[in-house]
Amino acid sequence: MESIKGIYPEDDIEVFEIVKAMFPEPERQLIRLPRNEESLSQIESLHPNVILVEHRFSDYKHYNLLSMMDDMESLSQVPKIAITDPTQKYELLYSPKNRLWDYIAHPFEAQELLERIHYGLEKVKFQSSIYQDSDKKRKSP
Repeated sequence: MESIKGIYPEDDIEVFEIVKAMFPEPERQLIRLPRNEESLSQIESLHPNVILVEHRFSDYKHYNLLSMMDDMESLSQVPKIAITDPTQKYELLYSPKNRLWDYIAHPFEAQELLERIHYGLEKVKFQSSIYQDSDKKRKSP
């Protein structure tokens, strides 16, 4: 199984600890940072391979963070997965500001979250291989 280095910008420590408990193996790391713009440089320097975002429809902090991450070359292709309330998943899916790769609604099992993370990591690998192949074709005579 591929190692996970996840970032979870979350101000509520209790919520973070619940999600972190789903990452018990040493090759699965989840780091909490404050949910604010000042965390962006830290997120970038940690080189995560997945970012989890707690989605609260009444709180637009996550939209700003996602937008700024997508504007940063080093974070734009990192899978971003929203953790949301089941009543808000439709608003999340159809939002014009949606910059997420996937979402998962409370309550959920650890295995379901890990499957979504691994799907996002596989998607990144696939997209990367496509870009590399197209670059090779352009460079060959």
